[in-house]
Amino acid sequence: MLLEILKNLPSNSGVYLMKDKDDKIIYIGKAKNLKKRVKSYFDKTAKGIKVSVMASHVKNIEFMITDSEIEALVLENSMIKKIKPKYNIDLKDDKAYPYIRVTLEDEYPRVLLARRVSYKKGSKYFGPYTSSVLSLIRTINATFKIRDCPGNPAKLPKRKPCLLYELGRCFAPCSGEITKKEYDLLVLDALNFLEGKSDTLIDVLSTRMKNASSNHLFERAAMFRDQIKKIDAFRSRQKIVSAADKNRDVIGYFADSDKINISIFFVRGGVVTGNKNYVFDLKESTVDVLTSFVKQFYSGQKSMPNEIIIAENIDDVNAIEQWLFDIYDKKIKIKVPKKGELKKLVDMVSKNACISLEQYKIKHVKVNSALLQLQDKLGLSTMPKRIEAFDISTIQGTNSVGSMVVFIDGHPANREYRKFKIKTVKGQDDFSMMKEVIKRRYTRVLKEGLTKPDLILVDGGKGQLGVALEVLDELNLSIPLCSLAKREEEIFLPEREHPVILDRESQGLYLMQRIRDEAHRFAVTYHRKLRSKGLFGG
Repeated sequence: MLLEILKNLPSNSGVYLMKDKDDKIIYIGKAKNLKKRVKSYFDKTAKGIKVSVMASHVKNIEFMITDSEIEALVLENSMIKKIKPKYNIDLKDDKAYPYIRVTLEDEYPRVLLARRVSYKKGSKYFGPYTSSVLSLIRTINATFKIRDCPGNPAKLPKRKPCLLYELGRCFAPCSGEITKKEYDLLVLDALNFLEGKSDTLIDVLSTRMKNASSNHLFERAAMFRDQIKKIDAFRSRQKIVSAADKNRDVIGYFADSDKINISIFFVRGGVVTGNKNYVFDLKESTVDVLTSFVKQFYSGQKSMPNEIIIAENIDDVNAIEQWLFDIYDKKIKIKVPKKGELKKLVDMVSKNACISLEQYKIKHVKVNSALLQLQDKLGLSTMPKRIEAFDISTIQGTNSVGSMVVFIDGHPANREYRKFKIKTVKGQDDFSMMKEVIKRRYTRVLKEGLTKPDLILVDGGKGQLGVALEVLDELNLSIPLCSLAKREEEIFLPEREHPVILDRESQGLYLMQRIRDEAHRFAVTYHRKLRSKGLFGG
């Protein structure tokens, strides 16, 4: 059957879906020429053992013809995100990187932190940043004395300057202490600073300082001098990787026999603003993984660089560049440097990818050790790769909430966390509250066919364990269950008289404590948030 399919594949562009013996899609790809591309997986010269292993599981192939390679790329990307086939890389990234927003639509703009980018508002955005963004905003506001209060100063009644003005941290446009033209100049300086034009900005400020001094405006000259000092101090703490002002993403990688780590450095105005690492199982060739990564990563970015510098040639470069232009209305070049400054830069990123992968593997060994220890000590039939943990937060029996956190392979899966307002319990009754939360969660699991955990962890002792077990029995669910008591860190199991005591220094106990504490933190944070918003009555 498979030979017949390969023989009759069209030479058009399109998307192909590889299926296993159970008719499950295990790989999705796109091709400019379907016949040529798909047949390459089954040639004797296939791209290594990983590809050969995947090909051995393929029992059927379906395809969809498209009018162009760009259309095929878009369709492939959307289907991978929706179906998540086994042999495609799955780019999971829960983190929303912060940006800096300059509110140019305001008469007197501000410099703010932004989690989302909205180009409709007329603001200008800088980033992404992976750390120290609040420190950078404070530096900008202190250096250029940009206002950080809400409202439009032009529409507010004139008032006495606030404390920030008295401290020399704001020019108080709300009190008319600075003209609109002077304020706009400060904003322009801040924009130049954010765009990485520090050298040009220092030259401009130095000229202003000299002019002010020549005109005996010594306080003004001192202000420019202080700005120069602050910019120099900040610049000395930054990692300068390029003399050019271009915004670039630099992608390097390191692969061993079973894993690949793709490292991306965000370079804005010649300065590294942050970096991120993504580790995948090496199921395809490195070229295929890098190509898939670029397509997935850049399908939903808020802000794009001018250039993407990458360590190795990838497939479909022209099509990807055209696709990015269609999405972002901006020409973005993909380059593979062979020498010079950019080659040194991408080599540095690849070296970081190597070190990061080593650290990942060391950490992964510890996590596996912890999960294996829990499997052994708790008498589980399988390794508890998915653990769901529950906690209750209440103040004297009122305003009670519950939380559920999920850890997969020893790491928090933040998108799967859930919060619960206690609905049926009045007064101080932790057992009934835990019972309500457990019942609501697993009733929904059954109703919606959600993934069941390998282990349920409840915060508390035998009482909390008992009510959780009662709910599982009522729902006819057989899921391993335990509770962790804080005082002696004892682990209680159903139908076992004495608790399990793990070594205080063991990886297994450390993981259980971390999960328990995360559930507690999540519950308490939710409780405080609701109270601060006044959403509870009474």
